[in-house]
Amino acid sequence: MTKRTNKQTNERTTMAKKSRSQRRKKGDELETLNEGKNRVEVLDENHTIADSWTTDFSSYGDDSDNYDDDDDNNIDMDDLLKNGVRDQDQAEAAAANRDLVLQEVVASTMDEFAQEKRTAKREARLKKLFKGLSHYATGPNSFEIVASHQNQLRMACLFSLRTGSPSEQYAACRCLEILSVVFGADHEDWVESIGKYLERSVQVATRAPLVRVAALRAWAMAVFICADGDGHTSEKLMDFCESVAQETFRNEPTPVALRAAALDSWTLLASTIEDFFLAGQDEAQIGRGLVMLNMLKDCLDSGSGELRSAAG
Repeated sequence: MTKRTNKQTNERTTMAKKSRSQRRKKGDELETLNEGKNRVEVLDENHTIADSWTTDFSSYGDDSDNYDDDDDNNIDMDDLLKNGVRDQDQAEAAAANRDLVLQEVVASTMDEFAQEKRTAKREARLKKLFKGLSHYATGPNSFEIVASHQNQLRMACLFSLRTGSPSEQYAACRCLEILSVVFGADHEDWVESIGKYLERSVQVATRAPLVRVAALRAWAMAVFICADGDGHTSEKLMDFCESVAQETFRNEPTPVALRAAALDSWTLLASTIEDFFLAGQDEAQIGRGLVMLNMLKDCLDSGSGELRSAAG
């Protein structure tokens, strides 16, 4: 009788134990909501790329602690002004060090990225890449370093955007956004190479709303900074933003955060086109800004402070 009881206890324990991939940490913000047959992925609305609830860097041997964020900020500007050339050499050495760190970060991100099976490990690499680009892409050769790996960086981000967890997808969008800043103006080819994938991410209703927001903002930033000056690309994306800002988009309710992001992106892009396209010239030609007034009025009456702020 005792043996049977022990056996049953062991069976219950074995059945209750989940695999490591199925376990969730306490306080995990990642949820899955069931709506009919669709499964909508959700990230906490306050999630940022700095959050590491799915990423323990120490367990992956991450070498981000091998360099100090303030290594290039240790130069006393008063000493630089007083001592001139001597401290200018120190400044040049710090700039060269930023290039070296950036090169190491880019290389470590690209190393067999698609072969890595663990989404948390890929997310850690993307976070490290974002940190490297935002902190160290200011050296004399930073543009050349990043541009020489443009295709690999793009493919890594798009791979994560297609196959990763919501937090990994979010990190990928943020990396694409900052890459647009590094590349700068007159890189229409960059806009074309990522635009359709970001558009698709915004369109998929089952994606986490915060991922859709990040994708739209990354696309808007790419167009705002990198597109050529003819305004056609901006106007095309403005049309898309107007559709996303509606209460329903592609026959699905539009998340409030996504509507607000669409209005913010529309406003940013509006600064790149001529005023008469927005305000119109006469009664016969009504500007596209005037067409949005009714929708903006509805947004201002919304119960969401975020949406009211964007509409204002």
